[in-house]
Amino acid sequence: DGVSGQNFTNTWAPKDDGNSTYITWQPTGVHQSGCMFSASSVALNGNQSQRVSCSSPACSCAIINRGVDATGFAFDHATKLEGYLFAQLPTNSSDGAASVTVELVDESVRGNCTGDTSCPVLAGQTVPLSPTTPGRWQRLNFSLSGITGTTRCKNGSGVGPSFVRFVGQFGGGNPGYFPVEGHMYEEDVCLTCTGSVRVRVESKAGATVLLDQFFLSPANVYGGDVKRLPARLDVGKTMEDAWQALRFGGGTADGTTYRWKQWRGPRWLRPPMANRAYAWHTNGFMAFETLELAERLGLNETVIDLNEHEHSQDCADFVEYAYGPTTSPMGALRKQDGRAEPYRPFRVELGNEEGISPEFVANVARC
Repeated sequence: DGVSGQNFTNTWAPKDDGNSTYITWQPTGVHQSGCMFSASSVALNGNQSQRVSCSSPACSCAIINRGVDATGFAFDHATKLEGYLFAQLPTNSSDGAASVTVELVDESVRGNCTGDTSCPVLAGQTVPLSPTTPGRWQRLNFSLSGITGTTRCKNGSGVGPSFVRFVGQFGGGNPGYFPVEGHMYEEDVCLTCTGSVRVRVESKAGATVLLDQFFLSPANVYGGDVKRLPARLDVGKTMEDAWQALRFGGGTADGTTYRWKQWRGPRWLRPPMANRAYAWHTNGFMAFETLELAERLGLNETVIDLNEHEHSQDCADFVEYAYGPTTSPMGALRKQDGRAEPYRPFRVELGNEEGISPEFVANVARC
């Protein structure tokens, strides 16, 4: 939400605060025949969805995701991936014939799928949209197995645990630097990979499809339950040997939308959170997923960072949601969200990198 649906003339789009944000989803070519891409205020959740429209007799319109900061995905032939996205045929769409295909592609040379749909497809699944439910969101589930290859990954020197400067063009035309709050910071990543995720809409003339809330995960996750803990198995296994404590912090979140009650319930219905680095941040892995992960890891020290601007009743509700019996209002809500038992004890931190001021002390006292 908030990072797709642009006019796609740039990889980076301006934010309200004057900085730039990376556009997560981009078309595989701005000159796809008959394809038009724009933002729609009709959203399953949040502020906008991705509108894909067709003006030719038949269209194949695709958008592509290259991961965080376009560093790519690592796909392996032995891995099975599962996920979902939501799609809608608006009531004013003149032709309801449309389908959505989710594909894993290999961009062996960075960006070689831009404007070209012939790059190698490692796996894919097509899901038709029901034409009988225009104006309603449809959840499209997909499963990607039988991956026909393994994407390549590399670090800066090609060997060893080195870091590399980010590959790509940044806001302001400065390659290798990332603008944050009016300053230019060098952005380092430890790995870049050649895998990308492509969503292709096949439709007829006059058809419009809205897309929202895409989710992709390995089928085999750490802890075995992707609903409760969408964490990679290999990452969890590595953390078992090295981690002794875990902190969930505010990061670059905008404090006005960093509220714990937006972190619970079905992930596709959690409101997005304003972010200083990106325009918006999903609330898919937040405090309660962190507590689940810490519990699976057997950690004794876990810190959850709350917004010091939370109202006193919200702070009380947080305690009851975490520890209350299922007969209490918040405990019953926790059970409804999929966890009957209370969470293990953890520490709460109020604020993130806050200066000591009378206002901050008052906020802490209120919560």
